[in-house]
Amino acid sequence: MRFFKLLLTIIPLGVFGQEIIEIESHPLPIEVQETSGLILFEDRMITHNDSGDGPTLYEIDPLTALITRRVHIANAESNDWEDICKDEEFIYIGDFGNNAGIRTDLRIYRISIYEYEHSENDTIYCDTIQFSYADQTSFEPALYETNFDAEAFISKGDSLYIFTKNWGNFKSNIYPVSKYPGTYELHKTDSINSEGLVTAADYDPITKRLVLIGYQIFDDFILYCPELGDSPLSSHSFTRFNPDLSGSIQIEGVTLSDSHTMYISSEQKDSDPAILSHLKIIDTSNNSELHKFDNKRSIKRINSNEYHLEFKFESYQIFNQSGSELIHSKNEIIDLSNYPSGIYILHIQFWDEEPYSIQIVNY
Repeated sequence: MRFFKLLLTIIPLGVFGQEIIEIESHPLPIEVQETSGLILFEDRMITHNDSGDGPTLYEIDPLTALITRRVHIANAESNDWEDICKDEEFIYIGDFGNNAGIRTDLRIYRISIYEYEHSENDTIYCDTIQFSYADQTSFEPALYETNFDAEAFISKGDSLYIFTKNWGNFKSNIYPVSKYPGTYELHKTDSINSEGLVTAADYDPITKRLVLIGYQIFDDFILYCPELGDSPLSSHSFTRFNPDLSGSIQIEGVTLSDSHTMYISSEQKDSDPAILSHLKIIDTSNNSELHKFDNKRSIKRINSNEYHLEFKFESYQIFNQSGSELIHSKNEIIDLSNYPSGIYILHIQFWDEEPYSIQIVNY
């Protein structure tokens, strides 16, 4: 089942830059309602649950979010799996969730991609990277207060980089760890002010893009770095997005797709379902129509396909990105259900005021 929505974003006059939009979303199957990590593996997704499930990886069709394969890791445990990443040879699973700061069995499982692809009966075996934090001196329970919880890591070069989920100060510390099996004491090399709890990360070694996701109280956030160099991460600039996504607010997995898109998975929270969302970053700086946006008008969704203009106006026009007029109407209802997903311009005429243009995303 596909969700159809109409997102109308009103941008203040004179603001240039980027925005992120949700292209489409799909509910995830009940088996992965606690999705906690996500990678794009060729033309498939791989996800996993965080806890309460066996050591299982699930392949997901990105177009439908349906499970197409289940792979069991025979010699692994699933204490608190929080993220997944990969390089050219291996898949890595981070079993390092540590909400109370008391774990002494933090680890990363390493799986051969060749064995994953050629496994018999969808059963595979793994190596283990065990670690501790050099600067953690106390293991007294500190539930939702510790700075030694982690839910995100990436592969970059010959190392893995763990991003902590700091309950104590809403920052994220960075710890590099070897990719080779063994036992390691990790030393913090950097820290970023994420202003929230980081729950997943991904890095593309070809484009050098980095993305971190997480939440703060009731708001999701995405931190996006278009080109990660070799200097400390804290010296890089990030674009911060606060997306309004379908489903649960608890976003837990992210994987970069092409140069402008990414996928995010959110786990079920209360009555809000687990969702796989496909997002796109758009450039708003080159469209002169977008520079006339104003925050005085509001548009309210009244159902899944229609929006109602809650102010007096003379008429409106809707244009596609090529500038072709698609709709010219005086009706208070805007209905784009018969048009393809994409970005449109809503141009509103008033009797006694200057016209306004609003970006519309139909998805």
